[in-house]
Amino acid sequence: MASATDSFNVKDFGATGGGVNDDTAAILQAISAASKVTNSVLVFPSGVGYNISQPITIPAGIDVEMVAPLIYTGTDNITALTVGSASPSNLSRKMRLQVKRKFTSDWSNENSIGIKLINFDQCNVEIVQAIGFCIGVQCMGSNGGFAYNKLVLQDLSNNKVALDLTNEKNGWCNENLYLNGRFWVNSGVNTALSRYGVRITSKDGTYTENNNNVFLKPCFELQYKRGQQACLCALIEHGTNNRFLSIRAENSASASEGWDGVVAKVLNESSENLFEIGFGGGEAYPFSVDDQSKFPVSKLVLPRSYLRDEANLPIFSSGPLHRLGAYARGDNAPYMPTVHVARYNSTDVNRYVSGTYVELTPDYIELRDGTSVGVFVDTSNTNVAGLKRFVIRKDCADGFGGRVNVVCYDGNGVILTDDGNNPYVKGYSNSRPYWVGSEYGGCYKNGQDSEGDFYFAIRPEVKKIRVLLSDGSNNLRLRSFSIYQVDPDVNATVMTGVEDSVPLGVNIAEQPPYKGSFKAGKLFFNSLPSVGSASGWICTTGGIATNNSWVAGKAYSVGNQVKANGNVYQAIVAGKSGSTAPSGTGSSISDGTVKWKYVDKVAVFASIGTIGK
Repeated sequence: MASATDSFNVKDFGATGGGVNDDTAAILQAISAASKVTNSVLVFPSGVGYNISQPITIPAGIDVEMVAPLIYTGTDNITALTVGSASPSNLSRKMRLQVKRKFTSDWSNENSIGIKLINFDQCNVEIVQAIGFCIGVQCMGSNGGFAYNKLVLQDLSNNKVALDLTNEKNGWCNENLYLNGRFWVNSGVNTALSRYGVRITSKDGTYTENNNNVFLKPCFELQYKRGQQACLCALIEHGTNNRFLSIRAENSASASEGWDGVVAKVLNESSENLFEIGFGGGEAYPFSVDDQSKFPVSKLVLPRSYLRDEANLPIFSSGPLHRLGAYARGDNAPYMPTVHVARYNSTDVNRYVSGTYVELTPDYIELRDGTSVGVFVDTSNTNVAGLKRFVIRKDCADGFGGRVNVVCYDGNGVILTDDGNNPYVKGYSNSRPYWVGSEYGGCYKNGQDSEGDFYFAIRPEVKKIRVLLSDGSNNLRLRSFSIYQVDPDVNATVMTGVEDSVPLGVNIAEQPPYKGSFKAGKLFFNSLPSVGSASGWICTTGGIATNNSWVAGKAYSVGNQVKANGNVYQAIVAGKSGSTAPSGTGSSISDGTVKWKYVDKVAVFASIGTIGK
């Protein structure tokens, strides 16, 4: 690093490096001597470590080589090692630094800093370790810049903020390269407190666009525990256009701790920051960035799921199933014109199945007990020689994402059976479909319930697939779903498999609906046509369809609905009805000991013609 005449060995000034004696005074003497020589080198040779009970400051213009660490034994809330100053700056210096606390900080005061670097310019810095402080390493631009530096990071552990990029007095922290770094917290350290890998901020708010800092291959293992307010790889309070590349994000040791997968939070006027995940996560940890800034254009990139996230060639959209659907049969079976319905123990393609398995609600359809909705995708006209790739995107209620099932067919319509060697359906390493021969005639299924997008690729031999969205460990509460092809030359086409001729917005039914809410003009075709029967039914009076007529002298519970005098009423006070049915549109209508409120008109349906006449 330098010639012998430029080197100042702290042991030559009485430091022991044995980790027992207080070496503060000897180190200060060595620094004083080195500061009087241009381009000097301050050397801390090998040893257990150099105990210091007071803060140490190394002025600008001195290279530092720490083979053994400083061990801070003094009071908390003090910066152990400061290198540089606001003026002059450290220009083109080389440093190897390492500091640790004898006892871990309680993280209560951010003045507890391991290494503080001020106004570095074009320097090469290796941080061997910074352990046990509130802030491990702080890079400060103070009335000047911390810029154009390369920092190689190693062990940054047991700190509340492992690495802090900040400024004051119109200073800046820009254009730096940070390589590697293990940002981690031991499982028993300050378990109830928030922790952060990298923070980009401003100490006094005089400059809020710290920019173009690049972090390459940082590893975050911050040990999230239930109850922590925050556990973030990065917190960007005042930073723009910074890059985190090939992040290893393993902030939770156990899925049971419930880490939310938020990799970074972006605040204030911070913008255009990029976070690229290298390893970690999966369906159990769906990564995200919490962008609360005024300009929310920061981006999360997941290379392992890039194909899934960038797929933008839609070939099918179900539309809002809970709004398109209507009850079509006496067993509360709903019909949805854009999809078919299936049961796990059959290969049948159904218009509808019993309402025991499929329920319409105002916000979603709910599927249970091995029931699915789906479509067929024909891929036989493809111009792609290899794998044909697709993405399923769905809108589900939180916690009720269900599973995706894919049935594969050859050119003759025969279901292809997995042979255990080369799956017909392939996915990501962290979201790989598995074969289930006992469901839907044989299908590939994703491994756990998920509300996220599902990417898969099928082999060239597969000429048609059946895509089915089903319940899983929990029921599926589905609003809509879409299918995208990744490659434009796949040329896939989609069909429901039943009643493809029925226009969107038109339903079929075996009888006039008796459940649900309808607007005037809603049309149903008769799905069991015969000579002399109605062609269909049209809603002539919008309202609620129900067969529950009011009955005199009957006991009613709160929430019961009845129809009477062309209206629908709901009980708001339980009791026994009187001799005269409720009427009018009041909000508290007395009837015997029952009280009713008006809800809506009774939906009225009229027949549309007669078949054969």
